[in-house]
Amino acid sequence: MTVNNAKRITPRSIRRPFGMIITMFRSWIRKRESKSYTIIQHPEKELNVVYKIKDASWDNIYYPECYGHSKEAQLTVHTPAEYIFLENNAIVSGDSDVVLTSKGAYWNKFNQEEFVTWAKPADKNVAWFNRSHIGVVPHKKQEIVNGKVLSLIGLWSYHWAHCLFEFLPKLFSAGKAGLLNQPITLLVVENEDSNIKEIMNNYLSDYPQANILWVKNDVDYICEELYFLPIPGPSYCDYKFRLDYVEFIPRYVIDDIKRYVIDPVIEKVKDNKPKYEKIFLPRTKKFTHTGKLLINYDEIHDYFKSLGYIDLEGSTMTLEEKADVFYHAKEVVGMYGSSLVNLMFCNHAKCINLSNYKFVTETCIYLLNRDYLSKMITVTGQDDGSEYGSNFYIPLDKIKSAYQYCMLDKQ
Repeated sequence: MTVNNAKRITPRSIRRPFGMIITMFRSWIRKRESKSYTIIQHPEKELNVVYKIKDASWDNIYYPECYGHSKEAQLTVHTPAEYIFLENNAIVSGDSDVVLTSKGAYWNKFNQEEFVTWAKPADKNVAWFNRSHIGVVPHKKQEIVNGKVLSLIGLWSYHWAHCLFEFLPKLFSAGKAGLLNQPITLLVVENEDSNIKEIMNNYLSDYPQANILWVKNDVDYICEELYFLPIPGPSYCDYKFRLDYVEFIPRYVIDDIKRYVIDPVIEKVKDNKPKYEKIFLPRTKKFTHTGKLLINYDEIHDYFKSLGYIDLEGSTMTLEEKADVFYHAKEVVGMYGSSLVNLMFCNHAKCINLSNYKFVTETCIYLLNRDYLSKMITVTGQDDGSEYGSNFYIPLDKIKSAYQYCMLDKQ
């Protein structure tokens, strides 16, 4: 009997408890294999600080307008001071934000109130944690990296959007701190995103002594002299990290992205002839595996196609090609996702973001693009499940009404 046949004839009431037992057993094994480390809760006092990136401050963040529900909302949030640290013989891996040192574990997203209360961390090597300790399962493979090392790795560091506002800012901060003016190895997770590589290569052209080591997720890297720093803003570990805002981008990060990523490429394309005035950013199973799919996608897509919108898949384009297209566009419509990051190349275009209801208060992409749009609204409907990344349905009549409001300025 095949496994599939067994599943078909085995009642769900039996399969579900059995699956829970298997999960509990695997969790027990991981806890047995893990090593306990004290969590460094005051890194600026316990670790070697080599550079101060910013002072603690209060920053303004903004929720995008949600059509038919709320106007743009502002929230002033506390952003802690940020530092670059240096520790000898520290250990990092590409599928985790944990840095293991002789003084304990540095886990920059740890927050004694919100994080411990709500988080479901996705770090692959974390078996358990509490208010004071963390259990880390070592990888079977280890690699020693000699000399000075800068860590640009962690959860989601391979992802275009997350790398842009969580990991590339680390590179820019290291440059401002003078760390790249010496022989140094940069740890970067292996990925196929040509835009990430292009940005890094462009930036490092001024730092010939810095070399990239493309790392694998299933390896522990033991670094002779490791420079490391926090992800700016709260870490993207789970949707329950903060209930009032999912994540935010500090102002200095937005300014650095403008200086090192946006402005240089806009200079190359701003005088080109427009290619498309109306752009539609698709998001179907062909382009994503993370959910948040529009159930009635075909009829919505057909509607915008009838209005003259052109499909554009940004993942196949160079930075210059993206900048050329988006800078000259006047209207953009897209499903919520990393493709909307490309709005940072716009020149006061209007945008409609189609999203599931649970994502309406997501702020990062909006903060990144807000300065470059004349108007952006989020349109949502009915979620198809209880999970955060659930699929969703938006009535076509609501889409038409939102289009009139956003693109044609009709109340």
